[in-house]
Amino acid sequence: MMRSGSAIWIATTCRLFGSRLFTPDHFRYNLTMTRRVLLYPGEDGFVVADVPSLPGCVSQGRTRDEALTNVRDAISLHEEVLRERGQPVPDDRVELVEVAV
Repeated sequence: MMRSGSAIWIATTCRLFGSRLFTPDHFRYNLTMTRRVLLYPGEDGFVVADVPSLPGCVSQGRTRDEALTNVRDAISLHEEVLRERGQPVPDDRVELVEVAV
């Protein structure tokens, strides 16, 4: 027998994820969020990693891989601070497009 809270949870996950059902443990241990990161060369030869969906969240590294590793940490810390302050964590709704000029 299913409690009413469980039915609401299942209905919500069905709406969010189609017909595939996820358990609470799946969300706790396997949910990976993604964010778009803009990489570009810095003036000092480092690779800069900027997160447009989190204003002010920027990192860098000597290599592309190092910049990506560093920006993952920066994103986690940035989101953690927002949560601690009771501020909303923005979704990644950034669209990157090329514009001919």
